[in-house]
Amino acid sequence: MHAENFFVAAYADSWIPQWALLTGGYVIPYWELLAGALIIIGWQLRAALTSVGVLLIITTYGHALATPLFDIDGHTFTRLILIIGVLILGWQHDYTNCIKYFPTCTC
Repeated sequence: MHAENFFVAAYADSWIPQWALLTGGYVIPYWELLAGALIIIGWQLRAALTSVGVLLIITTYGHALATPLFDIDGHTFTRLILIIGVLILGWQHDYTNCIKYFPTCTC
């Protein structure tokens, strides 16, 4: 239902094939859930943040495809700054991630 309403029906007139829209509609919500869970627990943080960055690019392109004059400042830019900030600050000194609880973890 979610995939058909928000992906296939919304972008049926675009150049993207229906199979790709349907696949994206089913995969992206679970992808977001998994990446968010990995960020919260602090495991594989760099991969999870990179994954969220890719999701941000896909979402921005989808919004720009639906609305050609999509406002990038309110949606994309703020999230990009947060992702870059977490990547730059370094999670090696963050005691809320899995390294504190599992010292042998290669997070």
